[in-house]
Amino acid sequence: MRWPFTKCDIIYLCLLLYYILFNLARWSTYSTCEAPVQIFLVAAQLTFFVMIICLTLLKAADLPDTARKWITYAIHWIMNPICVYLPIQGAIWQIKNIYKSPSCPAVKLFSFSIWTWIFCVFVVGILFSYISYLKAKHWWRIYLFRRRMLNLNHMVANGDYDRLSELLLSEGDINDKVGLMPSDIEKLEKKEYQQNLSNLLQENTCPICYEDFKPGDQTVALPKCDHTFHPECVTGWLLKSPLCPMCRGNVRNGLYNLTPQTAQGQNGQYRALEDLENPPVN
Repeated sequence: MRWPFTKCDIIYLCLLLYYILFNLARWSTYSTCEAPVQIFLVAAQLTFFVMIICLTLLKAADLPDTARKWITYAIHWIMNPICVYLPIQGAIWQIKNIYKSPSCPAVKLFSFSIWTWIFCVFVVGILFSYISYLKAKHWWRIYLFRRRMLNLNHMVANGDYDRLSELLLSEGDINDKVGLMPSDIEKLEKKEYQQNLSNLLQENTCPICYEDFKPGDQTVALPKCDHTFHPECVTGWLLKSPLCPMCRGNVRNGLYNLTPQTAQGQNGQYRALEDLENPPVN
C-alpha cells in the first residue's frame, strides 16, 4: 500500500503527539485538582490522534477491503462511543474542579484549553453519531434485503412462482432489482413484424442489437411502454432486470396490471395489482 499521509496529516499528528507528551509531563501539576481532568485531556488528544490515522487510511485507494472494513467498524463502534463519552466526563470533572478546587491549574491556568477540547470532542461526537446512525440504518436495510432475498430464493427452489410474483410486487425495492421469472417472460406478447405504414412511422430498430426489424421477424412489445425488441435480445436482459432497457419502466408491474384478473390465482394467470394489495374476503 502506498504511503497515504500528506504533509498536513503529519503536522497534525506531530502537534497532537506534542500535546499528549506535554500533558503527560505536567501530570503532577494536577494533583491539587479534585477531579483528574488531565485524564480527559490525554484521552481526547489520543482519540484525535487515532481518528486522524484511521480516516487517512480509509482515503487510501489501495487499502485492502478487510482492513477497510475493520477500520470502519472501529470508527463507528469504538471511536464514536468514546467521542460521546469523553466530553460528558470531561465536563463533569471540570465543573467539579470549579466548585471544589478553584485554585488548581485546571481552573486557574488551563480552563480555556480544557473547555476547548471538550467542545471539539463534543462536536466530533455529534457528527460521528449521526454518521454511525446512517451507517447502522444502511446495514439494517441490507440485512432485511438479504433476508427477503433468501425467502425469494427458497420460493424459486420450490417453484412457487405465483406467490413469488405477489411478494415482489409488494416489495418495491426488491421488485426493481429481481429479474422476471421464465414464466413471466412467456406471458409477453410476441408478434410477427409486418412492414406497413404504421410500423414505418415508428422506430423499427431493436434498441439492443441495433438491427432493423425485417418482415417475418418475431418481436416483443413490453407492456405499458410498448418498446419493441427481438425476443432473444430482451430475454437475457429481463432475466437479470425487470426494468425496460429504454424507459426503466417495471415490466412485472405492467404484466400484473394488463393481464386478466383471477380470484383463484391459478398457475399461469395474474391478478390485478390492486387485488393483491386488497385480497377478496371469502
